This record gives sequence, structure tokens and C-alpha cells, in this order.
Amino acid sequence: MADRLHLPRVVRVTAVTLVLTIVAAVGVVRLVGPPSTSSVTPLLPQGIEVGERARGTYRVGEHTVLIAADGITISHPASPRAVWASPRARAFLVAATGTVDTPERRGMLRLSEHIEEVFGEQTVEGADVDTDGRLVITGLLGNEESDERLEYQVFVAPSERQTGGLDIDVAVLEEVDRLSLISELDPGEQVHGLGAQFADFDLRGRAYPLIPRAQGVGRGAQPLSLLVDLVLGAAGAADTTGAPLPHVVTSAPRSLWVHGPDVVVADLRQDGRLAMTAWGEALEVSMAVGATPADHVAAHTSAEGVPRRVPEWLGTGLVLGVSEGVSEVRDRLDLLAEADVDVAAVWLSDWAGLRPVPFGDGPGLSGTVDAARYPDLPGLVEDLADDDIRVLTTASPMLSPDAAHDGGRDLWQEAAEGGWLVRDEDEQPYVVEVSGVRVGWVDLFDPDAQAWYARVLADEALGSGAAGLVALDGEGPPLEAVTAAGPVEDLRRAYPTRWAATTRRALELAGLGEDGLTVHTAVGPGTAGEAGILRAGDQLVDFSHTDGLASGLDGLLSGGVSGLTRSHVDIGASTTVALPGPLPDLLRSEELVVRSAELSAFTSMMRTAPGTRPDLGASITDEGVIGHLSALVGLFGALADERERLDRAFDSRALPLVRHPVLVVPEQPEVAYQPEVFFMGEDLFVAPVLEEGATEREVTLPIGSWVDIWTGEQVEVSRTTVEEATVEAPLGRPPAWARAGSAVAEDLDRWRQAS
Repeated sequence: MADRLHLPRVVRVTAVTLVLTIVAAVGVVRLVGPPSTSSVTPLLPQGIEVGERARGTYRVGEHTVLIAADGITISHPASPRAVWASPRARAFLVAATGTVDTPERRGMLRLSEHIEEVFGEQTVEGADVDTDGRLVITGLLGNEESDERLEYQVFVAPSERQTGGLDIDVAVLEEVDRLSLISELDPGEQVHGLGAQFADFDLRGRAYPLIPRAQGVGRGAQPLSLLVDLVLGAAGAADTTGAPLPHVVTSAPRSLWVHGPDVVVADLRQDGRLAMTAWGEALEVSMAVGATPADHVAAHTSAEGVPRRVPEWLGTGLVLGVSEGVSEVRDRLDLLAEADVDVAAVWLSDWAGLRPVPFGDGPGLSGTVDAARYPDLPGLVEDLADDDIRVLTTASPMLSPDAAHDGGRDLWQEAAEGGWLVRDEDEQPYVVEVSGVRVGWVDLFDPDAQAWYARVLADEALGSGAAGLVALDGEGPPLEAVTAAGPVEDLRRAYPTRWAATTRRALELAGLGEDGLTVHTAVGPGTAGEAGILRAGDQLVDFSHTDGLASGLDGLLSGGVSGLTRSHVDIGASTTVALPGPLPDLLRSEELVVRSAELSAFTSMMRTAPGTRPDLGASITDEGVIGHLSALVGLFGALADERERLDRAFDSRALPLVRHPVLVVPEQPEVAYQPEVFFMGEDLFVAPVLEEGATEREVTLPIGSWVDIWTGEQVEVSRTTVEEATVEAPLGRPPAWARAGSAVAEDLDRWRQAS
């Protein structure tokens, strides 16, 4: 039974107890709702009073700012709607004081906010254009239950970050620790982005604390999430993601981007309003200008940072993930070769051994090679290179004092002696236990520690000739820890970017240059400009939108809106759940592996995931999988030229590889907002199958001439013939169409004829 459950010893319980617990807990969920990983208080705007002296029309660059008795509207000739508008007859600024509890159990950060005082009554007393061309708005914020008033200043100026955009900086002249900018939304205006969010593409209806966190297991799917929370405290929820970014684009279109190191909460629970609240005493916001959502995305991505080009070899085939040592590498590659599956690289997820994670095993934390699993890693790398196959290893900013070192370097000891680990209040290395393993974090805010660890990665993880790193665990240390630059609670959002910069430096030290690759799971401000490819993964081995295959597409699409231009999903997903007794297991099926490979073929990378229990469920080399995999990897290879063309286009207009239709055909709402479809670039339209057991699906094609990539049949769609149709979707052949006459259509025509 212990082997079936595969949980840490301290949480092993009997099957009967688990069954009774779930039965009782499901009843509780039905009565009070599922558990949440965050509780944040809405800062509601009260009334606004605009003085006569402030009212009027002001010019700020090419923007027009209208201050009226009931609020403020900002417009620009290039935007079809207002660039920004305050809530009618309501305050657009709210300040507050409060605290937040941040318990972190087994790597899952929880937030519980306690608001002490709210200043939601606003007066606008003055508005003047200063000598620098900035519009300066002044006034007071009041508490309706007291006579206390706070002075504030709002500076509106042409953007220094986005060409043609606008910057709004807000400061309160008394001490507060919450500052919220409230924006009005039009009726039905949808809101998208906030980084890689694994929920609905339209974000309305929830509050999102934008701090990197482990995604969790289940993320609200019941009763699994409740079981995971009761036993491990690691279920996650709809708002948990390792790649949050305080940037939104709406269907209007308009956009808003919050800067600075503070944690930001995006609150969309109030109908018709967007509140962006910084947990700090100031707020810096940028707004782009554009006629379409794509204009806003391109402006943001260019300013946030476009990732460097991925190496050419990545587009030649599959990245095979393994976790059972050198023998698995040999066996899997032989089977794939027999099935004519092209392999570009092997990802040795167990390069540094394994460690317990919820419901299985994950990559180890020694930071050095596990010699028992890979007794001659340089020899393996050399042998694979003869077949033009690269090797990727795994890297983590976490180290464990308990990791086995097989006579190699003790990196924990080196880091501890150098003072290069994040610390607790007693100036000792901050250590927590995750799934029975003690772990700590390298202090990447210490330049010496960062330089040391970049060299470690170059020597250890890349020193045997590996071509890149799959960089995990970048969400950051617990908020109670202390770094060389200050408390983690003030810096956690920046930790993923420091981690990405560290891995990029490691590639440089290893001499890899443009031929090296990094894959990251966590994102913060500026990470996109440092990292190679984002992994929008770590899903359950099912099809659900809560934490399954469908949620992976959600993460790809929302992340693309926020500047994450290159992403991919795990083939086969990650988390297998084998439960004791009569409880149903959640095991990987052949269908899931194939459908996830179908989706992956249209992304930046095709990479298989060993999963937490590779001994259970389907494998990529199973008979029902491997034939389909050969065709899909061939399709991925046929799209290499299109990915290169899109990469070159980033230089002039930075848009994601995988695009929500609203970025391509916003004028066709029946196409743009249909579920579970996407574009690769502008000329390839894909309708993946994300429903278990489905062999057909409903889809509405965009207006134009489209060529079925599998049959070559051409379909003409005009404004009078736009309608939903049922299309066949047998396993291994996801519905997809190329725009007739496009370069990618020609690429796929050659591939189809050669096949």
C-alpha cells in the first residue's frame, strides 16, 4: 500500500482512513466550497469629488486627458476606445494598510490578507502640466469612518518604456502599504493575460495574487485537490502559477502593465472593474496604444524583453525525457529509431538522482551527477553526438544537505561555507522540509553566490558536454527568508529572473553560445528576455481544464498575451496519482500521450515528461503511441521553417508563437472566442482535441481560404458562410488548416507528399 500511495513516510495513512476522510471532506466541499490557497480582500472604491480647478482637457504627448466631474478618461487617436477610464462617479485610487500571513507548506505558498484601514474616498483638487510635460493630479484619499486624509500625487507622462504609450506613477505622501488603481471596463469587456494562468482565458470573476508559486496538484479538481490538501497541503488552486506577470490586455482593446518589485494583486471580482493593487507605497503603470489586442501585446513584449533565438537543432525532432538511468536512454532510443521517430535531444531528468515529490519522484538536488545512474556521462554524451542527439540536464537553485554525492562535490557544504544560501533570522541557512527532504536555496541576489552557482552549473550540469538545462524550482525561497539584498518577501517576484540570468550565464561559461538551450518553469519581470523556452506544464495525467492537458493550452495562450513568446507543454503530462484501496487511480493513458503530442507539435518544443511514476500508465514507446508519435514529430519538423520565420519576425513585431485567435482575427468574434483553438503564427489554425474519448470536434474556421494539413483539401470561408462545423479528429491527426498560398502551406504540402 505504501508503494501504491508513494507518499513521504510521515503522511502514510491507511486506506480506510483516506476513504472516510474523502467522503467527509467532499461533503464539506459541497457545503462551503473547495479550499483556496489565497485570501485577498477587495479594496472597494467609494465616492469621488472632482474640484472645479482640476476639471478640463489636458494634452500629454499625443494623449488627451479629460478630467470631468465624475472621473477621468484618457484617449489617443490610434486607439478605438479610451486608453483608460476611471469608474464613473467612483474613486480610481484606493490606499490601505494591512498585513498578510504567508504560510508555506511543502513548497505551496499560501496568502491570507488582513486589511486594517482603507482610504477609498477620493477628492481631485488640482491638475497642472509641469515643465517636463507631465500632467500632475493632486488630491486626498479619505477613510469614511474617520477624519484622516492622505495626500496623493498622480504623474501622467509619455511612456519611457513603450513607444507611443503612457506612464502613470502614483504616490501617497503618508505611510501606506497597499495602493490600488481602479479601471473601468466596458460591458462585456474581457480581460486576458497575467502571465501563464491555468484558468479561463477570460480572467474576470477572480482575484489573482501575482507571486510565483508552485502550481500544485489538482488545482481545484475534486475530490483530488481536497485529498492532496488534507494529506500534503499542496493542491494549489485556479490562481496558482509559477509564471505570473502583472500585465493584461482586454478585448476593447486596451492594456495595463504594473512595474516594480512589489507583489501585485489583480482583482476582477467586481463586475465592470479591474483593480491592480501593489503591496507597497507607490504604483507605476504603463498603458500601450493600439487598434488591436495584438498591437498591445507587441508593444509590451518588445519592452519586457524578447527571448533569444532557440538553437536550430531543437526543431529537428523530439526531446526525450528519461528518469531511470542510462539503460533507459539506450532502450528508448532503440525503440524510437525502429519507429522512425527523430530525436533531437535526451533530457536526463534524473541526472542528479531523484527525490520524493507528491505522488512519486522528481529530480534530485545534489547538483552533481548521480554516478550510479550515469557512470560515464561524458561517454554517453559523445556516443549520442555521433547520432546528432544532444543531452539536456536538470538544474535547480535548491540544494539539499541530505543529497548523496557519490564522492563528488558537496555543493551544499560549499554554499554554506561561502555564505551563499538564503538565511533565516539567526543568519543560518534557511532550511525547510519538502516531501521528507531538507532543502535550501542559493542566494541569487548575492552577486558572488550567483557567479559561483553559474560556474557550478557550467562545470557540473554542462561540463560533460550537455547542450542545455531544464531549469526547475525557480519560484523562489519562502517569504520569511533573507537574502543579501533584503527579505525575500520584497524580492520573490524577481527570483525567477535571477535564476534565468544564472542559467544563461552558465551557458556562456560552458561555451555554448547560440547552440545552448534553457527551459524554465518560473517567470518574473524580465525573465522572458533571459530564458529560452517556458514550460507551461506540470499537469495531472488527465484532460481537465483545472490541472490537465486543457489547462496547458490555457497557460500557453494567457502567457502569450503577457510576453511569453515561446512555450510548450509536457508530452504525457507529469503527475500520476496512484491511491490505495478502492480509491480510483489517475494513470497516464495512451490517448493522453498522443493528444498531448498533437498539441505539442505546434509549439516551440516537443518534449516528453517521464512523470512522477514512470512505472505506471502508458509510455511513449507503447504500441498504441509510438506510431502516432513518429508522424507528429515529422509534422513538428516540417514546421521548423515556419518557426524560424516567426522568430525573425520578433525583431520587428514581437508576438507569441502560439496565439489566441483574438490576436489574429479580433474582428471575427465567432472565431476569436471559440474555445480550445489557436493559431501558430498567423497562417496555421489548429483545433486540438482536449476531450477524452473524442474523435471529432466542433470548430468555426476563420474567413479565408484554408488547406487541411492532412488531406490537402481546400475550404473557402466567406462572411456569409462562417458557421460551426463538425470535423473528424482521429487519434494522431489533430484538425489543422494552413492559410492557402502561405509559406507554411507550401511547407506542409511538401511534407504531406513526402509522407
